[in-house]
Order: sequence, then structure tokens, then C-alpha cells
Amino acid sequence: MKLNNQKKMLLITKDKYPPFWGDIAVLFCKKFPENGSSVDLVMENSDFFSQNFVTNFLNSTIYVRKKSTNIFEKIFNIFNNCFFVFRLSFKNKYNVILVRDK
Repeated sequence: MKLNNQKKMLLITKDKYPPFWGDIAVLFCKKFPENGSSVDLVMENSDFFSQNFVTNFLNSTIYVRKKSTNIFEKIFNIFNNCFFVFRLSFKNKYNVILVRDK
């Protein structure tokens, strides 16, 4: 009997886009997809980008979320990002959801 090792994974991290840490850039964006897993990432944008956008990096999809500047925008973005992650997780039916905080 052969087990299906293909997993749908979502990684939510406070790291900035573009990813440069070895565990994110190599492990989640390259190695897991090479083994048949599907990996999506939710990251905060760096100062260079001012809007939310979706991009492909290596073999993974990255959802880049807008960085907050003032207190009201931060509060709004907290709720907006929570609803975004809930919608994304129900839509894509992930097997694994990882949260990485600094």
C-alpha cells in the first residue's frame, strides 16, 4: 500500500517579502514542492511594495500583505488579514497550517 505524501501547506510568517531565510526560501519554496507538496505562504511586504499582491517564488505561491503605517491602519489590517487567511484556508483546504512568529 502506497501512502500519498502530497500535502497542501500554508505557512504564515512575519518575515518580509522576498524571502531570504534558508528555511523559507529553500525548504518551503523549493524542497517541499520538489517532493510533491503544494506550499502557499502569507508574508508581510517590505517597504518597497505598498499593496497586497500574489506572486510565485520558485515553486510556491506567496500572498504578500500590505504593511501598516499608522495605528488605525494596523488595527484594520489585523482583522483584514485574519479574514484573508480564513478565506484562503477554507478555499484551498490545507492539510497543514504553520504559523511562524519572530
